[in-house]
Amino acid sequence: MYVVFDALAGAIYTYDAKLNTFGTRCPLAEVKPPPESPTPSTPPAPPEPSAPPVDSDPVAAAAAASATAAAASATAAAASAAAAAVSATAAAASATAASVSVPVQGIAGNSKSGVAYFNNKQVFYRTDIDNSKAEWKRLPDAPFPITGMCGDLSNGIVIQNGDMLAQMTDVFNSPVWQSTAVSPRIPIKGIAGDGSNGIVVFRDRAADLVGFDGGDKKFIPNVYTFTGKPYSAAQSTQEPPIFIDLLAGDGSNGYIAFGENQLFSLDAKGAWTKISSLKFGLNAIVGNAKDGLLALIGAENFLVSFDLKTWTLQNALPTLPKLPTDTTPATKPNQ
Repeated sequence: MYVVFDALAGAIYTYDAKLNTFGTRCPLAEVKPPPESPTPSTPPAPPEPSAPPVDSDPVAAAAAASATAAAASATAAAASAAAAAVSATAAAASATAASVSVPVQGIAGNSKSGVAYFNNKQVFYRTDIDNSKAEWKRLPDAPFPITGMCGDLSNGIVIQNGDMLAQMTDVFNSPVWQSTAVSPRIPIKGIAGDGSNGIVVFRDRAADLVGFDGGDKKFIPNVYTFTGKPYSAAQSTQEPPIFIDLLAGDGSNGYIAFGENQLFSLDAKGAWTKISSLKFGLNAIVGNAKDGLLALIGAENFLVSFDLKTWTLQNALPTLPKLPTDTTPATKPNQ
């Protein structure tokens, strides 16, 4: 069983590769926006009473002035009442503001232990995504805006922001983020693994010679493995034969990298082995070097499986109507 995220529909659901069926759509976590302070309305100033003509009758002039003042007072009272009504309406609207869905920027996990997803610094998890009555639980906010996530709820999750890593090894009993700066500093493009058994980090391929370590332009490896709690001990692997675009897997079952229309596996010793050359590109991948892959291909995001020998077209992602509270813009799935 896999967990699938459709960015265009803002939907998360399970997929059974053996039965080639999708599970029930999982609604997103909801939060209620903080009440907004209504903007006070300034009542209009009462009109200035007009001065009586010089040659008019004094009594008539006094009566006219008195009537004008009374009218101005009534206008001010009406304006004050209207402002109070506007303020009360705004307060009531704020107090009854409906909860809104939190958009998905990236997900991690599986259908067995549950799924987690992030939006900026917010992280939510749910252990039973096929149960419509199950609720999303919110984890402590991340120490930085998240750009990538990997792992699962059983073995812990890891997040990155392009420069920093943070891991949570015990989601259920001790949900605490342990963060660390990557050393040597590399511009992180993607990560794979989990919070307990190690991760693999690959850098942005902007340049082979980068000045992140002291500005001396020395060569910085493309791929590192991290272990420890928190992750701080970095070891470089053999240089991959490809520029990596996507990476999937874990420390127990091995990793698979995709790039330049080729697939390579990475073993525990840090060595790369070519698996296959492809005639098509991949949009996203999940899986590992032992059990194979699920991948999305093409503009329609067709779902295909790969048993490390043969590619099989499984299905297209189901077309589902948006939930009433969906406000998610189209976002490319994170790896």
